[in-house]
Formats: sequence, C-alpha cells, structure tokens
Amino acid sequence: MNIYNQNSEVSFSARYIATKKILVARTPKNVSIIELTNSKRDKNVIKYIKQNWKNAKFSHILDEKLNNKNNKVYLITTQKSHYNNINPYKVLGFADVELKKQNANLRFLQVIPKVINTGLGRVKKVGQSLIEGIVSHFKKNDVQTMDLFAEHRVKPFYKKVLPNIKDKESTMDSYTNLILNIK
Repeated sequence: MNIYNQNSEVSFSARYIATKKILVARTPKNVSIIELTNSKRDKNVIKYIKQNWKNAKFSHILDEKLNNKNNKVYLITTQKSHYNNINPYKVLGFADVELKKQNANLRFLQVIPKVINTGLGRVKKVGQSLIEGIVSHFKKNDVQTMDLFAEHRVKPFYKKVLPNIKDKESTMDSYTNLILNIK
C-alpha cells in the first residue's frame, strides 16, 4: 500500500522493482528484485538474514541501513507476489545502495552462503541478476552513475556482469573503485 502526497511517497511494505532470471540446475527461473522499506515486516526479514546466514560477510550491517532515507536495501527472492509479507526463506541475496542525487553507490552485495540450502539445488547468476535489476531500476529513475567498491578478487565478477564498467582511482591497496555510467 502506498500513500501519495505532493512531495513524497510513503511506502509501508517492500516494493517490486523487476523480474530477472537465475539458473537452477541449468534451467532458467524467474526471480523478483524488491526494495525494502523501514516497515516492521521488512525489518524482520533483515533480522532473519542476520541470524541465519552464517558466514555472510555483510549481513550484520543491514539494520542501520533501513533507517537512513538515502540508503536502499534491495533483495532478490524467488517470491512472486505479496511483497508486503516477504518470506525470508525465499531470499537469495541482498544489496545495500546509497543514493546521492544522480549517483548510486553499491556498497555491499551478498548472495546467500551455501546456496544449496535454498532447497533449489545448484543455483547460478544470483548476484548478476540482482545487479542487473538494480541498474535497470536506476535507468528508469534518472540515476546517472553507480560506484562500486570491492575487493580486488571481486573485480572480475563486476567486469563480467557490467562490461561498460570503468576503473576509478582507489585509495586502498586491497580494494578497487569502479564506476558505471548508467545513462
């Protein structure tokens, strides 16, 4: 349910962004990309991820992200409808994005550890589909560029998924800065 007024939109549940495809045992399967809100139900999804995604490098920081209006948390899920009540067992990954005017900063991307625990079998292209869904959403919403900050070993993944991505000067030896022109 959304309430509109002249200046802002207030959302009380997660918002559908796009449908993408992942590979499950070499078979394409539709998944949904959604944007979480600051609702109690969405916070319960975050709580579940924090408690149950063992070895998830970034799951512990998600709580604080929903409280800042410039931060957005996007999920990729096998759930097809009823986004006002996200099933945490169907979440395959998340991304934390900070928005500043016409720039997005993808700070954290996490795919569920041990994807085999999803009950789907061997799953591929989860991170790629999540990024592609977010980028297509930003294209529609006048975001001009997206910065990515990643460990050097993750850089080849971003280069494969986003062939137009460019290197940006980095201030830390073990990390790389990348920039994607979205428009």
